[in-house]
Amino acid sequence: MTSADISSLVERSAANNKENDITELLIATGEVFFQILEGPDDRNRIVAKTRQGK
Repeated sequence: MTSADISSLVERSAANNKENDITELLIATGEVFFQILEGPDDRNRIVAKTRQGK
């Protein structure tokens, strides 16, 4: 994932999060992304992903 890809992801996420009353913490290091989302109870979740491939 390039810096431009990450910037685009952050911009889209910010718009979607605002629309859905969600706050987010996203940490990206190399191929590992750690994300915490906080919002209405039915949307609270913690996600940890490793990008495979590229």
